[in-house]
Amino acid sequence: EYRAAVERGDYGTTILLLGGVGSGKTTFIHRFLRLTDKKFVEANCLWFSVPFTNAPLNPAEFGNFVRKTVIATLRERYPQVDIRSAAAIAAIYQAELSEMETGLWADLSEADRVKRRIALLERQIEASSHCDAVLKHIRRKGFAVTMVLDNVDQRIPEEQIQIFLLAHELCKSFDAIIIVALREESYFRAAQAGAFNAYHNTRFHIASPNVSTLLRKRVTFALELSRRGAEEMREVLRTGASFSSDEVTAFLHIVSRISPDTHGAIARFIDAVSYGNMRLALEMFTQFMVSGATNVERMLEHHRQGATWTVSEHEFIKAVMLGDFQFYRDSRSRVPNVFEVSSGAAASNLTQLRILRYLEARRSQTHPEGMGFVPVDAMLRVFADA
Repeated sequence: EYRAAVERGDYGTTILLLGGVGSGKTTFIHRFLRLTDKKFVEANCLWFSVPFTNAPLNPAEFGNFVRKTVIATLRERYPQVDIRSAAAIAAIYQAELSEMETGLWADLSEADRVKRRIALLERQIEASSHCDAVLKHIRRKGFAVTMVLDNVDQRIPEEQIQIFLLAHELCKSFDAIIIVALREESYFRAAQAGAFNAYHNTRFHIASPNVSTLLRKRVTFALELSRRGAEEMREVLRTGASFSSDEVTAFLHIVSRISPDTHGAIARFIDAVSYGNMRLALEMFTQFMVSGATNVERMLEHHRQGATWTVSEHEFIKAVMLGDFQFYRDSRSRVPNVFEVSSGAAASNLTQLRILRYLEARRSQTHPEGMGFVPVDAMLRVFADA
């Protein structure tokens, strides 16, 4: 679809990339532009990534933020594209200059015309619309302009809709192909509110990868790096810390054996707690490796003696439950205590389990919001009656 838009010259296209939190939307976009379709992109396009994690708090400033980011990226990543020289700036604003030359400046002396040209170009460079003019100039040279509005799903829902509307405005202003990464729930909420009715959008869904496959690939990469020796590891990790690459390799060998085949409960635990959020899954796995509850020295001692250490289920889960603390507390752990009793006078320590059973029994029911959706108000009424 992206290639077709570029080849047809179908600019002004908005592509929505939908997926859950941590499903890999950003990874997909950068892999596509930097690796999968790299040759095509380099030959035909200039692309810009605008991460909204760095955007200002005031939504009214989003447009200027995007434009400043684009100009900064253009200067850094594409130095071969001249937008700084006097000749380049004059070419960008050739239409404006021509209009003035044949109009208001027609009777002026050449010296006065030069002064007026410089003053006009200085004003244009300082204006917020300078980015629009630069990108349209690039388009006239035959290059497609692609812009990625990334990490949009880390803003509140109302701001996500505003960014979507901004994307359509930028499509026209920049004559560009805009890719917007949105959470599924934000898209469906906005769609029900009618925010997308006036626009044609191409939508794609990014499903979360398999947790076990993701972890296996990460550990395999770390193993390959550890075999290159401590010096190269320090260079890649950008650290001056001293460590034994052999012991790092040995530890990674131990954790690499955590798989669905041999550790089905651990794999299910990570999958259930992260629920498609791959960032959270990786954080939990990292937590296990660095937690004080994980007896790394004991593992390595077994390895030195030629014995095989198998990570037990309770060992992994305990490390994730405790995190950086010695003792468990429900309020600060990723793993809740489903038997916790609330401060309510008539509270039961089985309420959370009953809620889970209530939701599980309705996971196949249909609802306008989606399969298995249960309104909170409906559940509260049922529990109040009970």
